Amino acid sequence: MQCEGRLLMPGVFSIYNCGTNFNRQNLDETVADLARRTSGSENRDWMINDGPGSAPHRVGKSATAMDRRLAAQAKTPGTFDPVTGRPNSWLPSFITRGLGLADGYGWEQNVEHTMALLNATVDLPETINMVGWSRGAITCFMIAHALLANPGTSGIEVNIFAFDPVPGPGNFHDPNKVTLPGNVVRYTAVVQEDERHWIFKPTLINAASTPGPQTRFYYMPGGHSTAVFRSKNEVGLIGAYLAHDFLEQNGTRLVNRIHLSPRDICELYAKIRLDIAQYHALGGGALVQQKRVVPNRFQDTGYFINDHHASEFRRMFPQIWTALERGVTVSNRVQFENALKTLHYTAPTTYASLEKTGIVN
Repeated sequence: MQCEGRLLMPGVFSIYNCGTNFNRQNLDETVADLARRTSGSENRDWMINDGPGSAPHRVGKSATAMDRRLAAQAKTPGTFDPVTGRPNSWLPSFITRGLGLADGYGWEQNVEHTMALLNATVDLPETINMVGWSRGAITCFMIAHALLANPGTSGIEVNIFAFDPVPGPGNFHDPNKVTLPGNVVRYTAVVQEDERHWIFKPTLINAASTPGPQTRFYYMPGGHSTAVFRSKNEVGLIGAYLAHDFLEQNGTRLVNRIHLSPRDICELYAKIRLDIAQYHALGGGALVQQKRVVPNRFQDTGYFINDHHASEFRRMFPQIWTALERGVTVSNRVQFENALKTLHYTAPTTYASLEKTGIVN
């Protein structure tokens, strides 16, 4: 929608920031897929920033119309003027890509492009929702700081969903890349516990020292990319569901969003527990560096993966939860055994994981 050559925006605008070396063509990755699923049109209802160091993927003659469109729209950050969209001829694309991979070059241009789009609007949104992965998650931080610094956008409410936010070496000194500004109202992050490579050191927001936003953290097993590929593993599917739920709770309209029931979530976490050794291996060898230290009170327990798993299990299987918490007595044994039979029938993976861990036999 336009008014005298300027855009009119809805009350909620959504911004998607891809990670390093990923762009809008990587639809198997949740951030790009979310942009595809968002209702409305690009640059009016939502926008997507291609990741630093990424490049358009070539498509063949047999490619679908959507694939051709995505390939035509994808741009390596830093190779185009963020305001006019014209190519920057002074820096070859292969150098721009290399710098993007090395230190995130191009993400500042993504911030400038985002602000230029918002400055071109006649009716700014009341809320901006953002989702990003890796340096794309850090780009969310940078955009939030830019919004607050601009008098025209400082009053916009910002909500951020971050997949494993990683600034990369040399970027931890910049507060715009490692802190949340005061305009961020809700911040949710999925953090991978098992990533061991030093180059993927995360920005772990300290909820106690950031009292302003409502914060929620999901600590998950696996490496840096485990949670953003929804079709590869259970952690990825849960991560996608959490991002979908976060966006819709905050006003973004999605098409064909992912729905998971408490039972579905418990079954997915149960499969994670059964395959936990494989998830631990996704973060790299033990000699790369020490495992991340995260405040997950369930990290060293024998069954629950995190707070989310525990709360959904308690919601879905309250009698089993009570028995696990307080023990089985003579008076409640029959009730417990009946509940266990029901669980075995309705949630077989959960039952199998309880058996494997020795909680039930």
